[in-house]
Amino acid sequence: MAQFRIGDIITFRYPLPPNTRAHVPYPTVFVLHSNWQGLLHGLLWDVATQDEINTIRMLIDPFFEMKYKEALRRKNPNIYKELENIITTPQKWGQVSVRNAKIDSPQSFYHGVIKPFIQPRGYSLYRKYRIEKISGGRVKTPARIITGEESISKWQKERQELAKAVKKALGEAKTPEQTKVVKEMQDKLDHATAMSQRKSLLTIFAEFVQYWRGPRGPKFNIFGR
Repeated sequence: MAQFRIGDIITFRYPLPPNTRAHVPYPTVFVLHSNWQGLLHGLLWDVATQDEINTIRMLIDPFFEMKYKEALRRKNPNIYKELENIITTPQKWGQVSVRNAKIDSPQSFYHGVIKPFIQPRGYSLYRKYRIEKISGGRVKTPARIITGEESISKWQKERQELAKAVKKALGEAKTPEQTKVVKEMQDKLDHATAMSQRKSLLTIFAEFVQYWRGPRGPKFNIFGR
């Protein structure tokens, strides 16, 4: 089976489990880990609503969050206000504050980061698949798009170009007008620097557990990074 990254959206063939009716033979899965104790862990994208998908993407991609929240604010201010309240108010997972939840596995990432922000239902999006039964796996959407890595790369490139331009302009600035232009360029550079340093929660999680194959090591606080 191909090696998938945490954050990839993949599809594959999976045989019908015995004594079950609820089955998607060619599931589309958002990967939370490609091999955790012999199982692929992820979210079954096929049964997620568009609102759930947007909310999940907002939680794991800082650039999607910016666009989605602004569009939501214009479209429905009341829902936007409710969402802001959910995000800024510490949620509870059992008796544990989600903002202080210790994330050390795909399950705890789902329960501590994603589940509190999607609608409760009679079944969970969370799925586990036996590695040896998966066949024909392929990536539909790579993690670099889902987690905002692609956007970060663009901002890093822009920051590098702006840094060179500011350095050159500083050496040539003689008049107040030229100094003003340099200041405007510096503001753009500061913004590009801040944007290029953004990192999604899923990327932080992936860096921590991508090469684990099961429980080990200390837990970490994903919200207290």
